[in-house]
Amino acid sequence: MMNKSSEKHMYRRDFIILKKDKRNDLRPRIPSCFLINSFFDYDVYSHNILDVNKFLISRKNTGVCLIGYALNPFTGANDNSRIAQHLAKLLSEDESNFFDYLDQLSGRFLLLCKKEDREFLLQDAMGYRCALYSTDPTRFMIASHTSLFQSVFDFRLNEEAFHISTQENYSMGGNYLPGLMTAISQVRPLLPNTFIDLRTISIHRFFPREELERNELTDEFVEKISKVLCRQNEMLTKRFKVVLSLTGGLDSRISLATLKNHTERLDKVFTYIINGNQSHKKDISIAPKIAEQAHLTSFSTINVKKSDLLLGDFLDKSQKIVNCNIKKSSSDMIALYLVGVEDPSTVHYMSYGPEVFNCYFTKNPINRDGVLSLDKLCRLYKRSLVHLTKDAWQEFIDIHNPQMKEVYGYCPYDLLYWEHRNGAWLGARMSDTDMVADTFVPFNNRKILKEFLSIRQDLRRTKEIHKKLIQFNWPELLEIDFT
Repeated sequence: MMNKSSEKHMYRRDFIILKKDKRNDLRPRIPSCFLINSFFDYDVYSHNILDVNKFLISRKNTGVCLIGYALNPFTGANDNSRIAQHLAKLLSEDESNFFDYLDQLSGRFLLLCKKEDREFLLQDAMGYRCALYSTDPTRFMIASHTSLFQSVFDFRLNEEAFHISTQENYSMGGNYLPGLMTAISQVRPLLPNTFIDLRTISIHRFFPREELERNELTDEFVEKISKVLCRQNEMLTKRFKVVLSLTGGLDSRISLATLKNHTERLDKVFTYIINGNQSHKKDISIAPKIAEQAHLTSFSTINVKKSDLLLGDFLDKSQKIVNCNIKKSSSDMIALYLVGVEDPSTVHYMSYGPEVFNCYFTKNPINRDGVLSLDKLCRLYKRSLVHLTKDAWQEFIDIHNPQMKEVYGYCPYDLLYWEHRNGAWLGARMSDTDMVADTFVPFNNRKILKEFLSIRQDLRRTKEIHKKLIQFNWPELLEIDFT
């Protein structure tokens, strides 16, 4: 049995949502380090360092419970309780305004919502506050990690998922499962741009809702985006201790460029290499040059060894790692641990997200037809595993209701990357690093993503946006080569 110290460390920032009528029967199975917050007919169990804020409008039988943290770089709102209050008021008055405000929020959060007889749950823009749900109405729960479903309801491991994960080419392109498959039977991930109706356990899409505005990559456009990103960084660095991971690429260089006026507030800056990985060698060659150019005195290079990936005596995390269905601990988590992140108020500033607007899938001209199909979903996932994944992708089509062709001007390939690769892979990966630090991604904001996606694909594909943003905010950073 896990001792209380290990349990408190392992379940950092984790949560469980259950109906109140399950409290007496299931409380002994829930980690003892979890606190309870009641929200209408539900109990939210969460680790004490995971912020939970709720606001109820009793006369309208309406309320919002915000799990995690949020900020609004467009209005300057930087307080979870006030954001929850504003969301609840908007929900009670006009749902369209509620969703418009939601689009402006950055951070990493879930919203548990009630409006009269409706109860639903949704995530931050990219689904980085991972939420999994069970499909069995008699054992319904929502949780941050698959291991929690095993401990509360004795759900079994998914043998089909295990079989796929043991295939020779499974790790190519990322360790994540197809469609809505998880490592646990009868458990699915909630994905971005949708919400789950808690009464019917059904998925409903709320984005996109309107035509995508088209913009030119002008100086005025670059300045507008820069102001939002810079304001966001100012809000973040005032609120949290920030640790920045730096690579040799342009994605993290945008982050650093827009952090120019706040580098003195960065607690640590680091890059890392895993077992001498050749692709990482470029990072450890270029990142120190960037750090020197930017006068980042807290910069360090972390060498993650094979023995580190097994965690040694740090913590037995084998149950929790099954969330990503990888057989070792997250390299990001170990790098954060080795760099010395200890304060629970720390956020790891990561530069995930640009692949959504970098046209990841349409770099190959064959995918520029603007139409998805079952066969294409299988091949875009992992070409060598098509014969094993068709059922999973058909379930994805039936339940998630992805945009299979252009809708409101959004390319279906962009939305697929946004919703599945981000939600099913990166969201789970961030849950694994929660044990050490929370995560902030500057592009995890629906309104910011809409701005980037409004630019022509040829300019996005060649990363002209990246270069212009860096040029505008910190041009010296472009003097150094990039990967």
